[in-house]
Amino acid sequence: MQGDLQERLILNHLIVIYNVFGIEAADRMVWFKINKEHYGYIKPFLIFLSFLKETDKTEIQMDDNIIAKLRNI
Repeated sequence: MQGDLQERLILNHLIVIYNVFGIEAADRMVWFKINKEHYGYIKPFLIFLSFLKETDKTEIQMDDNIIAKLRNI
C-alpha cells in the first residue's frame, strides 16, 4: 500500500454502500469488486463497522497497519 491511509474516507464510503444497498447485497458487491489481493485491507474496516464477524473469512490475513489505525479511532 502506498501513501497515507484515509481511513475515515474509506469508512464513509463503506457506510454509504451498506446503507444504500443493505448488508447482504453490499457484502456481495464488496467481495466481488475488490481484488483478492486486497481482501486483507478491506476486512478490518468491515469488522470495525460490524458488517463482518471476526470469525468470518478467517483465511484472510488482515493488514496490521490498518488495524492499528482503526484502533485509534
